[in-house]
Amino acid sequence: MRLNPTVEHTWLDYYQKLWTRQFNGNITEGKRVKLTENCVDLITVEELETTVKALKARKSPGSDGINNELYNHAPKSFLHKFLNFLNVCWIYGDIPEEWRTAIVILIHKKRRQK
Repeated sequence: MRLNPTVEHTWLDYYQKLWTRQFNGNITEGKRVKLTENCVDLITVEELETTVKALKARKSPGSDGINNELYNHAPKSFLHKFLNFLNVCWIYGDIPEEWRTAIVILIHKKRRQK
């Protein structure tokens, strides 16, 4: 499957910006000490692949515009970079600010009449 070049560029651009700005110069000495004290198991490739395969298709994307199909068809090289980024987030206990925001749309469902 080939990705639409515009979509692929948007996707790669989004993560490149996210990867470069998230932790650049953002590591304090206190965080370094905490990292060595808190030895945690990192996310494995197998765990990431299992999670990505379990993502449902045809779901609305978040504010980044990236839908689940892109993750399902991502090249291995992207998944490895994404895994590294997730592990850095896991180690530091910090995620990008924009990941803290959700788009919630309420859908009214009619009640069944008895």
